[in-house]
Amino acid sequence: MPTRAPLLGDLCALLRVLCVTIICMRRNSISRFLVTELVLLASAVAAAPDFAATATSPAEALPRVIRATLLWTPGDIIDVKTAQAANANFVHTFPRPPKMRGLIPITAQREWLEKWSRQVAALHQAGIFVSASVGSTCFNPEIFRPAGLDPEIYFARDERNQPGSMLGGAYGKELMTSCYSNPHWRDLLQENGLAFARAGFDGIWYDVGGYVDPAVLYCQCEHCREGWRRHVAALGRDASTPLPKRTNEPDFAKWESREFLRWRWAAWRQWSASVREAVQREFPRFAFSHNMGVREGNERGMHMFLQATTNLFDYVHWEEWGHGTAPYSDLTSYLLGAAAGPGKPVMIVQNDKPARNPLQHQIFLAEGYASGGVPEFGTRHSVNSRTLLGFVQRNEDLYFRSRSLATVAVVYSAWSQAIHAYPAKRWPAHWMGQLLLDRHVPFDYVAAERDLNARALEKYQTLIVPDQGCLSDPQVEAVRAFLQRGGNVVLTGDTAKFDQELRPRATALSETLAGLRLSGPARVTVGRGKLAVFADSPEAEYWRQNPRDFAKVDKLPSPTPLAPAVAETLDWVFAQTLPVEVQAPATTVVLPRLNENRILLHFVNYDVYPDGKELHAARDLRVTLPLPAGVRAANVEIVSPDFDGAQPVTSAHTESGVLRFTVPELKVYSVAVVRLER
Repeated sequence: MPTRAPLLGDLCALLRVLCVTIICMRRNSISRFLVTELVLLASAVAAAPDFAATATSPAEALPRVIRATLLWTPGDIIDVKTAQAANANFVHTFPRPPKMRGLIPITAQREWLEKWSRQVAALHQAGIFVSASVGSTCFNPEIFRPAGLDPEIYFARDERNQPGSMLGGAYGKELMTSCYSNPHWRDLLQENGLAFARAGFDGIWYDVGGYVDPAVLYCQCEHCREGWRRHVAALGRDASTPLPKRTNEPDFAKWESREFLRWRWAAWRQWSASVREAVQREFPRFAFSHNMGVREGNERGMHMFLQATTNLFDYVHWEEWGHGTAPYSDLTSYLLGAAAGPGKPVMIVQNDKPARNPLQHQIFLAEGYASGGVPEFGTRHSVNSRTLLGFVQRNEDLYFRSRSLATVAVVYSAWSQAIHAYPAKRWPAHWMGQLLLDRHVPFDYVAAERDLNARALEKYQTLIVPDQGCLSDPQVEAVRAFLQRGGNVVLTGDTAKFDQELRPRATALSETLAGLRLSGPARVTVGRGKLAVFADSPEAEYWRQNPRDFAKVDKLPSPTPLAPAVAETLDWVFAQTLPVEVQAPATTVVLPRLNENRILLHFVNYDVYPDGKELHAARDLRVTLPLPAGVRAANVEIVSPDFDGAQPVTSAHTESGVLRFTVPELKVYSVAVVRLER
């Protein structure tokens, strides 16, 4: 396809400027609606230039094992030499002309798109996947106007019809916010997506986690008001019910607050689907992702819900912020990501506070790959990054298509988190996850909205439901059925105290499951299964007793043991059901994974107490590993970025189908590779 003639592009730009001028003059003889449509028509005609002369086609797929680096600089994107120096095969760029931020009209960056296209082609020749970043809600009106776009038709607005700034002006007063319900804004997102795909980029990543910005969540623009009116009318409710306004403490006992969330989440699905469909009609393998987050202290349920219940995103991307790094762990977020997008890469970028040191950076990188995820990093501590990614590159077969061997599932309800836990500032799934990690209990998360069914739960022997206060009747029935099939169940706190509409249940879930009233802590056998009930939340108490965040204190105490009554009850539940047992300090974790004919035990050491500056190696980690029936361990060896080559484990021996061995020393990260044969 030939490149569009410059004259036509200039004519379209002139038409847009003319239309905006007419709008500003407010001529009565001109319909504002008609002029707006002319603006959009002109934008569509000249929106996305064709770079057939220089662009390469987007990659057929994401790299099979991603080694990701992030470099956001205005102007030129990352060059091949910089990417290769980091051993990266995936680069996350933020292409934008100098001195421009937010969503940028195509006509304002046409020359740069042509230049980026050549730079992307060079990265492709080096075998590197290239993702572009685009602001999903923010724009600068002073960039829109010269491009012939009237900012007035894009603004998100409050109840006084005033435009809203992005995140309250935290990133500059010039950046304003638009709205996912606005069809004009969706058109611009489609144009941008197509332009970057045509320039050869392999995918796009949308910045700012949508409804994290109150100006977007509580937008009162005409499109939101009309959409809300239609939604309420479809429910058989009074269509004049006001669109909820911004409040610090929404009351989810009110039906309109709950429906407001459902409606907003549906609107996000709609805009994402429309943009994805428009781009993938021309570029079917173009990859989509969105900046989201599930960190402890801010997780609202929405992002897990969108990832777990849709197929809008080709990889899961979380941002961690507001907390420090090791001994603080991102593993619970990685494992939540694995539950949100089964089989998809889970990528985490860590905006740490305080800034990590080289040792903490090593641990950040290690925990990502140990969990089957992908740590995303910039240029800080580049030596550590090259070392770890070089290790992953040399041992890529250990990471490709490996899967978790966990037999414990922790239930996470996005809806319960949104309307029950978040308003109370509670993060029970995270807290329970950290408790289990410290006790060397491998686990997966399962999404209540998708996975509470026999097929999804068949690989697990224990189901933990930590303070999930709002569960639907079918979800409660799924827990009961799991127990009846001989599975073990652990309940904590207010689990299933309410249904999905926050209506209190007359009968406690523990009584429904056991057939008798229990006052926790209690443990009973129900058929072939075990039921443990904690009336309080031991995970919350454990989190409180074991601080690990250098953003809050300068020195941290080492972890304290779990309360004896809680520990004994969990040991009773887990007896002879775990895929591996490890005797090691609570400052280490083990993540067992299966890769073809190999069991991989990923060990990570977090012991940088008390100040994060010095690593304390763990020694003589004793491993007990039950082997599958009819299988023996051919050999055991340990590989690590902390030393060269593979170290054979001479202590390994098998007795009655159980392999036992000792890991002599764990510095930051090691993988015990158990090769199996029949």
